[in-house]
Amino acid sequence: MRLVPALAVLFVIFASSASAQEPALPEAQKLVELLSTSLLDDMTSQMLKPMSANLEASFQGKIDDATKTELFSELERITKKYVAQGLEKAPAIYARYFSASELRDIAAFYKTPSGSKALSLMPKVMGDFSGTVLVPLMQPMQAEMQTAMQTVLRKHNVIK
Repeated sequence: MRLVPALAVLFVIFASSASAQEPALPEAQKLVELLSTSLLDDMTSQMLKPMSANLEASFQGKIDDATKTELFSELERITKKYVAQGLEKAPAIYARYFSASELRDIAAFYKTPSGSKALSLMPKVMGDFSGTVLVPLMQPMQAEMQTAMQTVLRKHNVIK
């Protein structure tokens, strides 16, 4: 019989702590709105840079400027559409990892001069990092992974 009052006390404590915790989703939505003003264009630009360079090289003068302009315009439109769709899901992800208070702190930082600079430069920094650091590492990484997979699979007689 003592179990019932103890469970009731635990339920009251749990219910009050859960209700005292402020939902983070509204703050996450505000943060993503703040971020997405420049993020959409910057992300699109950074995503299209390597693709554009590869396409330019593959055309080798085979298409005229009007065709190239229209093609890149279409690629930009499509990329923006999908980046925007992805950004719609961002608030739920932020809310999963940050409390409402933390999200307000992050948003406040982005309103400072350093935060504003980070907002404008981080897509460029990440694009530069991806293009100059990660992309060159992809081929050797894939080759090493392939070798490692084959070694393990041979060891376990999965492949000969």
